[in-house]
Amino acid sequence: MLGIASFQPKSKGAYTVEVMQDGKAIGGSPFKISIDDHHVSNAQKVKVAGHIKDGMANQWNDVTVNIAEAGALLMLNVR
Repeated sequence: MLGIASFQPKSKGAYTVEVMQDGKAIGGSPFKISIDDHHVSNAQKVKVAGHIKDGMANQWNDVTVNIAEAGALLMLNVR
């Protein structure tokens, strides 16, 4: 097992992802993938709510980070 590679594309288009083990490309690598608008990550669409301005050190502060609108995190499973 090699593990899981991931990345967050910042623009749409064609990408080539190279996966290596012990410095050598695995079979099938590099992989070609196509990124559409719904895959593109956009940090400006992350929503943060809660104690973001009035949080106190050493106390419980409720903060919610919503990344649902920020784009997909693509996972490439390699076996």
